Amino acid sequence: MVKRTIKRRKSIKAAPLARGGTVINRAFDLVMWIDSPFKLFAVVVLGLLFGGGFLAYHYKDQIIASRAGSTMAERDDLARHARDLIRDTGAITVVIHKIDVLKNSRETVIAMRQDGNREVSLEGSIGVIFNASQNRQKAAAAMLNAEIDCDTFEASSKIGQWVESQGVRFLCRAPIGKRGDLVGYLAIGFSQQPKDIIALRGRISLAVDQMVH
Repeated sequence: MVKRTIKRRKSIKAAPLARGGTVINRAFDLVMWIDSPFKLFAVVVLGLLFGGGFLAYHYKDQIIASRAGSTMAERDDLARHARDLIRDTGAITVVIHKIDVLKNSRETVIAMRQDGNREVSLEGSIGVIFNASQNRQKAAAAMLNAEIDCDTFEASSKIGQWVESQGVRFLCRAPIGKRGDLVGYLAIGFSQQPKDIIALRGRISLAVDQMVH
């Protein structure tokens, strides 16, 4: 009787991922490793997560800044810009307020006279953005639209009374910060309406851009 010898076929195992070699070799090993839809899906998801994480790290400073919103410059820098404005425009007063639109509140940060000196007793005063004054309401609405409002001046607050006492009869108010992210506003006063309002608006715009970061 003849016995038949049955030989078992050896199963072929996929080669493990190479730990060394070139990038091309590793990529080829990865392709050979993907032998099911599940593995393909896993590789795609990991690739997306890695790419997103890399971009987030690369642009982390910009992302943090955009989430944090605008912030007003330091007080000394604000004072320097205010003096430059007085020098360039012949203004009598420059007042800078820090604001919270949602709370309708403002805090006076800088109150400066024509000679460049500050009225420190007024700095830190708390007031409101909107009040019963139609001129103030009109100016506030313009600033919320990122516009500079220039008009004849009527005092409607303690700060306004001080401004008026300095001889101001014409006032321009300009927002500090981007539209939808205002952090303050600038009020610059004159004894009468300047002749070149367009040039004045341009100089004010330059100043307020430098007052926020």
